[in-house]
Order: sequence, then C-alpha cells, then structure tokens
Amino acid sequence: MDFHQLDSHTLKSPSIQLLRSQNAAFIISFLYDNFRQDPMPSIEYITLRDRLAQYLDDLRDEYPDRFSSSLSADKYLRQWADADHNWLRIRSSLDDGDSVELTSHTQRVLGWIGDLEQRSFIATSSRFQLILDQVDQLLMRSTADVETRLQQLRDEKERIEKEIARIEATGTLETLSPAEIREKFSLTTEHATQLLQDFNSVEEKFQETARDVHRLQLQPDIRKGMVIQNVLEADHLLRESDIGQSFYAFWSYLQVPQNQNTLDDQLDQLFQVDALAEQKSGNALLRGLVGYLVRAGLKVEQSNQRLAEQLRRMLDEASLAESRRIRALTADIKHLVLENRHKMPTGNFWTLETVPDSQLVMEYTLWYPPENIHYDDLPDAFDEAEPTSLDDLVDYFFVDPRLLRTRINALLETHAEVLFTDLIAHYPLEKGLSEVIAYLEIADKDRRHEVLDTQLVEVNAPPAGNDTNALKIQIPQIIFRRKQATARGEV
Repeated sequence: MDFHQLDSHTLKSPSIQLLRSQNAAFIISFLYDNFRQDPMPSIEYITLRDRLAQYLDDLRDEYPDRFSSSLSADKYLRQWADADHNWLRIRSSLDDGDSVELTSHTQRVLGWIGDLEQRSFIATSSRFQLILDQVDQLLMRSTADVETRLQQLRDEKERIEKEIARIEATGTLETLSPAEIREKFSLTTEHATQLLQDFNSVEEKFQETARDVHRLQLQPDIRKGMVIQNVLEADHLLRESDIGQSFYAFWSYLQVPQNQNTLDDQLDQLFQVDALAEQKSGNALLRGLVGYLVRAGLKVEQSNQRLAEQLRRMLDEASLAESRRIRALTADIKHLVLENRHKMPTGNFWTLETVPDSQLVMEYTLWYPPENIHYDDLPDAFDEAEPTSLDDLVDYFFVDPRLLRTRINALLETHAEVLFTDLIAHYPLEKGLSEVIAYLEIADKDRRHEVLDTQLVEVNAPPAGNDTNALKIQIPQIIFRRKQATARGEV
C-alpha cells in the first residue's frame, strides 16, 4: 500500500466517500439502526422509505437548518443507490416488490463503526482459541509427510481415548461456562455477518464483469471474440481466486438439502441453551441464517446467469448479422444470374451422379429398452349393467394460492400480525378443507409466519366440490406476520 495506490484508488472508494460525506453521521446512523442493530440482509423499499421519512422529520425538528426539505426520503434512497455513491442496492421483484440491501462498501463501513463502539462481549478467549485451532489445522493439513500425519492422528486418538476413559470413570463432563458460551455465540454472530458480506462481494464481482462487458460492447471496433475472451478470463480468475474457491466450495455444500436441514437443526438446538436466553429473541440473523445464505447464494447465481444471458444475446446478434450477410450474398448471386441469363451455356453444364446423402448426428434417435408390463392381478370383469359415472372427472374445483396470499397481505397492511381465525372471519372459507390446507402450506413455506402446534383452534369448513357435508375440524393456530416484523421474531 503506497502513496499512488491510496491516492488513485483506496481513498476514492465508496467506503471512504461515505465516511467523508457531509451527512455521514445521518447516513451511517440510519443504516446501522435498520440493518445492523438487528441484523437484516434486506428490507422492503417501502418500509425503509417510511422509516427514513420519520427519521428525517425528527432530525429536521432538532436541526432545522442542516437538512434540506427539498430532498425527500425517496430521493435520498435513490441517490445512495446510484452509480456515484453505491452505498445501497435496490432490487426489483414482481412478487414481493422492491427491496433494499447494503453493498459491501457500506457493510465495511458499518463494521468499522461497530469496532469503534464498546462491544458487550470482548471475545478475547474465543478468538485466541480460534487462532490455536487454525494453527493446528494448518500444521496437520499442510504437511506432506506420511509419518508426521500418522503421528498427529495417533496423538489425537490418544487424547480422545483419555477423555472417554475419564468420562466413563467420573461420569462428569467439562462444559463451557455461561460467559464462555455467550462469548462464542457473539463471535459466531460476527462470523455469520462476515459470511453474508463475502457472498455480496462475490456477487459484486460478477456485476463488475457484466459492466465491463457492456463497456466493451459500446466500443466501435471491438470484436465479439475479444469480449467473450475477456469475460471468460475474468470468470476464470474469479473462480480460481481465494474468494471464488471459498465461495463455490461452501455453495456446493449448502446446495445439498440434507446439509441445510442439519444446520437448521443445530441452530435450533443452539437457541435452546439456557445461557443464551437473552439472545433468543433478538438474533434474527442466526435464526434465519440458512435462508439468508441460500438467498444470498442464489443472488450470486442469478448474477452469473445474467452475465451468461448477456453473452448469449451478443452471440445471437453476431449470428443474425452473419445470416443477413448470407442473404445479401444470395440476393447478389440471383441478380447476377438474372442479368446474365442470355449468356448461360446450352445443355447440361453441371451434373450430379447421385443425390447428396447427409448423415447428421442429431438425425439419430435415442435407443430405449423395450418396456415389459406385468400384472399380478387381473382386473375384474366389466359389468355393462352398471355403467361407471364419469361426472367426477369434470366436476372439480381449484384453490388459488395467489388469492389467499392477497387476502393475507391485505390484512397485514393495517396489522403487524393476523391470526388465522381473524383472517377467516374477515374472509370466510369457500373451498372447505382444501382451502384450510392451502393456508397451512403458505404459513409453513414462509419463514416469517408461524404455525403454533401447541395451540389448536376449531374451524368450520363448508362443503366443497361434490361433498355435501360441512366439517368441524381442529387445526394449529397460524400467525401471519409482516416482513418487517421478522426483525425481532421468527423468520
């Protein structure tokens, strides 16, 4: 890190520009309260805009000459997300609307500010133990000598056997103290936050490559092959870099559903520890860590897919240009033939001995083994005297989950939480038991909602379809919540 590097790049980064901003205290305090006080990877745009508007009103009352009234909360957010600032990222979604998340530059600033503040847990012991563990791992995994590795494994085996013998002899376990548990929990939360920042860094690398492709395409004399070569080289460098290898190794692990379930179960068990009673309700990040990581990883994949789609369109344009060129050449040949039709030689001046035979790979069909069907039991003889009714095949009904979600969101606009019993009181059931099951499925798939297995409620389900009997059933109570309500609760 020398003078030229600091002068040309580092001090001009968005992170430094944020700290040097005239309203740095206003911007950082607002973003810290909303994204770091209770860690949230993203917030709905409308929710964040309303919070910023309220925050601005409070500051303008206290400092009337400092904040201009010409800039609204919406203009502030758009300004922070533009290319000149790059402090926020606004994502558009047809299903859930726009959402806002921090860029890696802003996350880095909030991390610096957090380090300046006095933390409730100074994880000195845990960090030192982490260093010792990493040193042991480096020594064990970096050696290429077989005997050294075997001796390390024998020492580890001897240590484990001694601990097993001690537990069997005394019946006691050496456990962490409550202070040590809280310390390691705090360090785990820090690492989880850093992990999400790493995902954002990889995503921004793909976006930077996409911008480079766009800039190259705008150059007048650039060749398509050169653009593709630059993209492939950038992608290769990213995948071979330390951050790329680390991300793709972890992402391949996280894509296995069994691994996700295992991590979810471990986090659930962690929050059952008595020493973490105070952290149970306030740590939304760790509670929904698997979901946050999967969504962050999918964003990286989508950025990669958008880059691939951009290249495909570019190649399609090259293919269309080549097709237009062939059509133009064909038209020129036809005009030449038409102009010289009187000069054509008489008789056959071009003969083919046989019809050309083409053998293309795609002309061959795939071979499938013959399917032999065996029946263990023969069907009963058909009784023509009692014909089968086919009315049931055409008499059916459909439960639209989008309509049910619309009803839920309509009530959540005026209520932070809505019970299922209140929901069906406002929107009575129409499709019987199938509609009840659809509501349960919506609540089970969305982490912000909650199904209370221990609290049963009685529901009257009207008849639906061919059924003529109403049902009175008991189901678990459901709590539907707004998205912003997940900051201090289940996600």
